[in-house]
Amino acid sequence: MKNRNLRYIYNVIGLAVIMFLALREFLSAVVLKINFAPDSLLSYFVAMAVFVASVLIPTITVENMLGLHPKLFGKTDPAKTAAAVAYSYLLIIGAVVVNAAVLMVFSGMGLEFRPVELTVPDGFFKTLLYLVYVSVLPAVLEEIFVRGYILNALRGFGTTFAVIFSSVCFALMHSRLDSFVVYFACGILLAQLYITFDSLLPCMALHFVNNTISYLLTVFRGRANAVSVLGMIIFVYTAAIILGIAGKKYLDKTGTNLRGWYIRGSDVGRKLAFVKNSYAAVAALCLLVFFAALGSWNSLV
Repeated sequence: MKNRNLRYIYNVIGLAVIMFLALREFLSAVVLKINFAPDSLLSYFVAMAVFVASVLIPTITVENMLGLHPKLFGKTDPAKTAAAVAYSYLLIIGAVVVNAAVLMVFSGMGLEFRPVELTVPDGFFKTLLYLVYVSVLPAVLEEIFVRGYILNALRGFGTTFAVIFSSVCFALMHSRLDSFVVYFACGILLAQLYITFDSLLPCMALHFVNNTISYLLTVFRGRANAVSVLGMIIFVYTAAIILGIAGKKYLDKTGTNLRGWYIRGSDVGRKLAFVKNSYAAVAALCLLVFFAALGSWNSLV
């Protein structure tokens, strides 16, 4: 990467995030105006094309403006990768529990949110296409953009700082302040996988597993009775706990430390405060918070 100061890198990342939001919101609004046939598969392909453009164009912008060519797909040990993914998914479940506790506090203050559910399409092929849209594409493209480029663009200023800043961006990009804890924790976990294995493959695997399980549970919930759904949730979470604990033991046995990104005494706060001098970054963060707040507001009961 070219030798750039932090202000310049902030502005490039801010510009990329603004492009991401502009493309996602504008193109999505245009697509909603198109009258697709009720059984048309074209709407799924158009939605996927919009998502691909919204992520790839900002990614290419960062690459060109920073001269950044990070290592994305290094070789990884399959057993260690599987163990790390299993353990990290268990931690995601923990983040979900913490986020639920936060929402309970909000509820006690009179602020409640409706649960946001994924759409469950009819037909096997549509279900498969939607799985690609919610699991495969985000797992590949979001990892390349956030961990591959945003994280790597900032690592020269401190790994801890880069992980936290990229995780904040990742959380806000999902436009759900009421799920901020979960997305921020996911950002931390995905970043530490990349730093530990020097490859996006484990990150993509965890991202895919998390999104796919969420989607399949939603599909199952729409097609089964309450007892069956509860049984499936208990089964999935029990399996996650068992596999997660086994994964942690294997990582400890092989001396694999997933917390190597954290450095005590790192001046993260000072570097984050420096963003106020970077106009594109300020604009991007304001837009991120706006759309995240808007997404949360739309789910208010």
